[in-house]
Amino acid sequence: MLGLQLQKKRWAGPRKEDTPAVPEGPEPGLGQDFGYHLLDTEVNGATVRMVKIQCPGVEHEDVSVDLLFNGCQVRLSRRAACGVAAAAWAKRFEFPTHEGIFEFWEDQMRLEHGFLHLIFRMRPFHSRRVRFPRHYTLTATDTDDWWDYPGAAVPAGKEAANLADSHVQDPRKVTPA
Repeated sequence: MLGLQLQKKRWAGPRKEDTPAVPEGPEPGLGQDFGYHLLDTEVNGATVRMVKIQCPGVEHEDVSVDLLFNGCQVRLSRRAACGVAAAAWAKRFEFPTHEGIFEFWEDQMRLEHGFLHLIFRMRPFHSRRVRFPRHYTLTATDTDDWWDYPGAAVPAGKEAANLADSHVQDPRKVTPA
């Protein structure tokens, strides 16, 4: 779906594309086994970062992606086939926080035609105040002591009158029927 949106956006007029400032290992770029390219683009007004990894011969079960804060760790393995040697590759993609906070879109990850596409969406940070919700407290009734022990004395005096006025029955005085 995102691929179609990217294609539609590509033909819909000017579009901002940047290569982010991610420290990359030696020989980055496509055109070789396990080469990769990072691309920032705007889709429906949101910044999207795409990681495109060239991985011919890799199948879906050979792909492992571990999510990190603002990035991911990718592990690929390829079985030997006719004319293609077995290989294993791993790369950690971490994006600097000054470029934004990026959330991985699992449903947009795809492996097709020898390319693995990983899509991240920039998420704005919203400052907000957090408080505990209001909790029920027993401190108002902690001083009467009559509920503390099963054999304790029944409240007397004013407390007993208040108890009788409110039609609340002492659970220790309930007689079984």
